Amino acid sequence: MKLCEYQRKEWKFHHFTRAAMRKFHYEYKKLSLMRQLVYHIGNLIYLPAHQLQSAKHQVIWDTFTSFYNVLQSEQYKSSFQHQTLILALKQRFWSHKHEENKVDQPFSTETTMLYELLAIHHLLEELP
Repeated sequence: MKLCEYQRKEWKFHHFTRAAMRKFHYEYKKLSLMRQLVYHIGNLIYLPAHQLQSAKHQVIWDTFTSFYNVLQSEQYKSSFQHQTLILALKQRFWSHKHEENKVDQPFSTETTMLYELLAIHHLLEELP
């Protein structure tokens, strides 16, 4: 078979409107963010929860409830309560990280949990 026979094969192209391409890229971005969300949730699942106090379990539950509410709202808007919760998580994270840096130890379960929750929040902010 000659090279020019391969060159004769026809390629079919699909034409899309700009609106369709924008929608596709938006949906692809959401899919990519959802994939990252699953990754961070998986990291939380494998944390040794028995090392956390019961009050910290409540923080996780409250945060996931708030995440659920953001995902259920139109255009993924977060409430004032959600922003307040996230601010408290950020303050706790930086406080724990600062303390752990003083004694040069690996991140604790709580610091890792706070990091994962904040990473999930950051991804949710990118959704709209």
